[in-house]
Formats: sequence, structure tokens, C-alpha cells
Amino acid sequence: MSTFGYRRWRVQGGRLYPLVYDSQPWEPGVTVARCGQASEWRDHLADLGIPGHDTRNLYELAKLARAHADQFRPVDLHGCGLYAYRTVEAVQAETRGAVKGLVLLTGRILPYERMFRAQRGRILALVDKDPAGLRKRLHADYRAVEIVKTWDEAEVIRERWED
Repeated sequence: MSTFGYRRWRVQGGRLYPLVYDSQPWEPGVTVARCGQASEWRDHLADLGIPGHDTRNLYELAKLARAHADQFRPVDLHGCGLYAYRTVEAVQAETRGAVKGLVLLTGRILPYERMFRAQRGRILALVDKDPAGLRKRLHADYRAVEIVKTWDEAEVIRERWED
């Protein structure tokens, strides 16, 4: 499954970090959601049907979690995942100075009234009134990410990905 969404980030050290829960930057290419909460690993492993997820040995649980972390998917029991707004209006409504953009969400996607929570995400376009200035603030790894001035231009990029 896949869907489009809209996000806000802040630039730190040339990388795009979420404004909240910023332990994991969104990287160019595909970003995979991670769960850093040991208390939630058991739920993820059970969701995947991994034998041994019910162990009481935390060392064994941590080994299982590390071995399968790239497969973790959002589950209803807690908030792990990559978040994105459903509409451009929602992403524009708040937070001056934030970098805004269009993303493609894939994998397991949990829908909410205003947002999505997904297993994987890809930045398709960043929207900034000064694309050249934003480009200078970003690490060279982001050079393939398109930066446009308007949401109309971002929608053209979205249409390319819809085909």
C-alpha cells in the first residue's frame, strides 16, 4: 500500500529531522521507521509472528528486536512510525521556519483523521520560497531531492509519481 502525505522538518547538521520525536532523521531515498522503545519491541515481534517474542529475558528480546528491526511496522498499541499530514493545508497551518514537503508513504499505513502513520517514507519534494538557500543548508546526500518554490510545483511531482 502507498499514499502521499505532507510533512514538516527542521534542518540540523544538514539533515531533516522531525519537529517532534527527532531521534531519527528522514534520509534521501527510503526512510524506515524505527522503534527505540524496549517496552514496545515485544509488540512488534508478536505482530511479525517472530518465535520467542514472549521471552522474559531482555537480552534475548533485544537480540530479536535488532535482528528484525527493519521489518517493524506501526501497530495500534503505540506511536512508532513515520507521520505525515493528509493535506497541504494541515502542514501549512503551523510552525514557521520549518521545512515542508511532499512524501510518499509505503508499507503498513495506519490512517487517522488528520494524519497517516507509516512503516516507510520517501521525500519526493521540499517546498521553500528560497530553494537555493535550503539546498545550501542540506547535506549533499539530499542533492537528488527536488526543492520547489510552490505547492503547485510539488503537486506536479506528485503526479509524476502517481503514474
